[in-house]
Amino acid sequence: MTVPVFVPHYGKPEQLERLWIAIGKQTQQCTTIVWDNNDTNLYCTGAWNALMRRHILDVALDARPECFVLATQDCYPEPDCIWQLVVFMDSHPRCAIAGVKQLVYADPDYIYHAGCREAYPAGVHHQGRVSLGQCNASRKMPWVNGSFLMVRSSALPDIGLLDQNMLLCGIESDWCYTARSRGWEVWYCAEAVCLHEVGVSSKPTPGPLNDIMANDMLYWRRKWIGSELFARLATEFSEVPQWNDWSDSNTGPIQCANPIEAAIQGVATRVVRK
Repeated sequence: MTVPVFVPHYGKPEQLERLWIAIGKQTQQCTTIVWDNNDTNLYCTGAWNALMRRHILDVALDARPECFVLATQDCYPEPDCIWQLVVFMDSHPRCAIAGVKQLVYADPDYIYHAGCREAYPAGVHHQGRVSLGQCNASRKMPWVNGSFLMVRSSALPDIGLLDQNMLLCGIESDWCYTARSRGWEVWYCAEAVCLHEVGVSSKPTPGPLNDIMANDMLYWRRKWIGSELFARLATEFSEVPQWNDWSDSNTGPIQCANPIEAAIQGVATRVVRK
């Protein structure tokens, strides 16, 4: 099976080159399909949707790949990463979306992502250290980070495309919640590893990008918070053990991004004033 890897590209060609090299070293046969956002920026959401529509939904059922990968240009999979994901999906037939262990590119001992917890007002990742033997168990999760994940093609007609009302933040958590609401599972696959050059969404700063992220999470709040469906999905993982229960470490979840609640409130205020 050839696994398509869908990648939106915007600026930083050196990152795309590193990704090309990493994909070329995969033990699983892959093909990388890039959407160039440099001319007309559809952001990740629109680019991924265009690629999924063109190469999955518009393809005859018997010609669709069993799974495909969504990746950002700053995530570089280890040589057996995609193969490990394929094996994992084969053994977990109800898994619609599987995320990977993400190590920080500049500090590969630091596990930046090993599945997620809270999605609002800012995403919270399980994190740890390779040297401490942390985050080594694959686990069902509320959601997983979208920088590098595998999706089951047969689940796509059921869960739908990404919600393009969000451009930078909340995209993958919204998708994972939707998948779970429709009877599918979301997992963290500990055996699949990539290096991640942690980018803009984890380091919010004042300016247009921060406003976009705040608007994204304001929309996320309006869509999910307060609904009976969200309450049910959120409580499914209220008793999930912390990482110190999964290994010999005492490291629990760490918030992966600076809080943007103040920015969200600022955007909400501006919307009301308009």
